[in-house]
Amino acid sequence: MYEELLIAVINRCNTLGFQLDPTTVITDYEKASINAISSTLGPHVRCQGCFYHLTQSTWRKIQSLGLVTTYRSDEDVKLFCGMLDGLAFLPVDDVAASLDQLKENIPEGLDDLVAYFEATYVNGTYRKVQRPPCLDGRIPPIQMRRIPPLFPAELRNVHLLGISHPTIWRALEHLCLDHSNVKTALLQYSRGQPPKKRVRKATKDLQERLYNLCASYDDNHVYVRAP
Repeated sequence: MYEELLIAVINRCNTLGFQLDPTTVITDYEKASINAISSTLGPHVRCQGCFYHLTQSTWRKIQSLGLVTTYRSDEDVKLFCGMLDGLAFLPVDDVAASLDQLKENIPEGLDDLVAYFEATYVNGTYRKVQRPPCLDGRIPPIQMRRIPPLFPAELRNVHLLGISHPTIWRALEHLCLDHSNVKTALLQYSRGQPPKKRVRKATKDLQERLYNLCASYDDNHVYVRAP
């Protein structure tokens, strides 16, 4: 399915006179989509995990396990869940060992959440047949000058639509409007006049803080476990 979608996008770009040759694709942490990007666009394309998708997946699991009340009332639980998601900012080779460190101090009631996170993103279902962790959401310095991957198109769409779960007709209406905006932006790019991107100060500050934390980790100045 993912390969068919990408092929359709490539064909449409060719029809419009654009050559699709990305160097980085931001996606969720689903192995099928990552494999499709590599096989369709080429192995040179870097797949970068979307932190927003990861946090939403974790939150849905918290809800399904009936942990919402505990999460909102217990700061230790909230902090631990944040540290699970924070593993995405570590080098891939350090993810499994860092998760083992976190497992030494699991708050009461979170064992099922940790087991889900480990099976889905780190070691797979069976520990005897381990695969490399698929978490790889680190932020390259060049992205500090762009709209950050922590706030993807989903948030913009929800803001413009005004609702989280629109009807199909409302969604199609918005997609047509978004299509017109994209065509205008492409025309500006072709004229050498790229549209200015507005980034909120809070977003920029958060991105800079995350980048500094990653840099500090690389310099061995911080640890996985929060203070």
